Amino acid sequence: MMKWHHTREYEYFIKDLKDFLKDDNYDFQKITHIIYSHSHIKGISKETVNDHLVSIKNSGAWQHTNPSYVEILHKGGINLMDI
Repeated sequence: MMKWHHTREYEYFIKDLKDFLKDDNYDFQKITHIIYSHSHIKGISKETVNDHLVSIKNSGAWQHTNPSYVEILHKGGINLMDI
């Protein structure tokens, strides 16, 4: 299998994302969710980073799509977010 084929797998990015959150130069303790888009394969993982639970989501979007998400705010406000 060619190296770029591995990037199709959801797990390919998890280690690097966890290492990023462990960076001592920044305080990432307030981050509870990471949403990224790569490949056509969707995936969700709950990971513990520095004793802190983080939900990591791959929306599975690729170059010709525009994924959007709903952000639910305090007191029921809702925003539609485009990436």
